[in-house]
Amino acid sequence: MKENDDFAFSLKRNNIIECSINSQKKLVLASTVKIIIAIEFAEQISKEKINPKTNISLDVLDVFYLPKTDGGAHPEWINYLKVKNLIQNNQVNIVEIAKGMINFSSNANTEFLINELGLHNINNQLKKLNLNDHDPLFNFVSSVMIPAYLLSTVPSLTKKSLKKRMIAMSKREYEDLSKEINSALLQGKLKELKKKVIPMSESLQKNWSDRLPKSTSNEYLRIMSILNDKQIFNNTMQEVLDKLMEQLMEHPNNSEWLKHAGQKGGSTSFVITNATYITDKENNKTEIVFLANNLGYLEYMKLKINMNNFILKLLKDANFRNEFTIINKKRTC
Repeated sequence: MKENDDFAFSLKRNNIIECSINSQKKLVLASTVKIIIAIEFAEQISKEKINPKTNISLDVLDVFYLPKTDGGAHPEWINYLKVKNLIQNNQVNIVEIAKGMINFSSNANTEFLINELGLHNINNQLKKLNLNDHDPLFNFVSSVMIPAYLLSTVPSLTKKSLKKRMIAMSKREYEDLSKEINSALLQGKLKELKKKVIPMSESLQKNWSDRLPKSTSNEYLRIMSILNDKQIFNNTMQEVLDKLMEQLMEHPNNSEWLKHAGQKGGSTSFVITNATYITDKENNKTEIVFLANNLGYLEYMKLKINMNNFILKLLKDANFRNEFTIINKKRTC
């Protein structure tokens, strides 16, 4: 935090920003961006565009599941559904799908919801939230398949020339290809190709990671504040968002000292991000956003192992929070 410039951190306590490091710098969000999809999902339910009682076949979700690309998130979610007896006739409620996107970070659920809600509507949500420094979303789950898709559809392309092709690809072409792959998956195509996505070289993984949507810690601090204050969205929207975002409150230890709390993290092999909001039993409101990009393996592992304890210490230890005021003064924000 003192030295790394591929990093941003914002800390707000009782409506006062106590620390703001690189808060205007756009960085890859990874799965933290799924909060935007959750907000659009909640709004469409509140406007009765989506019926919260709708059930969806697990086979529909499986269309978008790319084996071994999500750290086991989707299979873990399926197992959770089975344990909780939430699958009926091979179908699951659409709200549970959205919860699986947030709480388990299922990429298959994410891609399904992007299609269900509509990319235009999701990106319009950025305007409604006044997120002017936020990249538009695209079919970023389907984009994982681009290297394998190119190798299977461009006869002249070899594994050696693929890296150069991926680096040279424009943003427009990349996103158009992602949409093309998404459409093919919807039509039931590419079943065999899905099995060939992994293994992927480190350079291709990095290319995919770098092209994910970016935003700033400042903008996500604002989103966390909105979710924490519960004043901006209508009652139906807020109720849905509480169901999606506040899984932390299901743990008995948290309910002892917290009124409400929500969190969404994200990661790739090179990125770790986290956005958290809490209101404790003493009515202290805290919002935290942490974005770290271009991590080496050891940096990544240290952050992954320590992130939860780091956030807890920020929430519970005033002396620890004060240290960040000192760091803040030494950095150019």
